Amino acid sequence: MKLLMLLPLIIFLTQCAGSGVRMSRSAQEQSLAAGLLTQNIRTNISQKELSSSPNCSSPVVQRVSLQSSARGPSGNLMTAREHWYVDSCGRSVIYQVDYYGPISEHTAIDVKPLR
Repeated sequence: MKLLMLLPLIIFLTQCAGSGVRMSRSAQEQSLAAGLLTQNIRTNISQKELSSSPNCSSPVVQRVSLQSSARGPSGNLMTAREHWYVDSCGRSVIYQVDYYGPISEHTAIDVKPLR
């Protein structure tokens, strides 16, 4: 019974943890990602930020820049690399985001900090 009472709190906290990294409007417009894919990248960055800067509760993606991209024979974007510039409570961190396959919510990604 007590577990059922805690379930809404657990769901709320899980959702908050996944959205710990906010994005500026310009960063949202600069990225190739949208919707669920953006949320997946933000969750990935949140987890990395939580382990490297546990006292920073409000990291923000300030901007995104496209580093490289490759198109397939039909002209579809097949791979791409972006840098996501994060302000982590005054500390600048650049995350390299690699996209593998056509850009959609099912695109495989790799996210890693560069510094």
